[in-house]
Amino acid sequence: INVSTIELSNEIQIVIEDNGVGIPDSILKVIGAERVTSKASKSGNGIGLLHAKRSLEQLGGDLNITSREGNYTRVTIKLPLKK
Repeated sequence: INVSTIELSNEIQIVIEDNGVGIPDSILKVIGAERVTSKASKSGNGIGLLHAKRSLEQLGGDLNITSREGNYTRVTIKLPLKK
């Protein structure tokens, strides 16, 4: 797992990337738009990423996930810098 930060003029980006199994396209396209879980139906409710994305957006930020199955997943969190 690699974690990096990038400071731009008006925001900070936190990038978390792995070289794991990736996320299937069918799940990737709905992450953050609806409740999604990869766990058995009784062990999770799928609101974690949806809640995180909405919370970041309320702060003026963003959450973006890109992935390639069998290759990597990259999560980019953007937060505005207060000046």
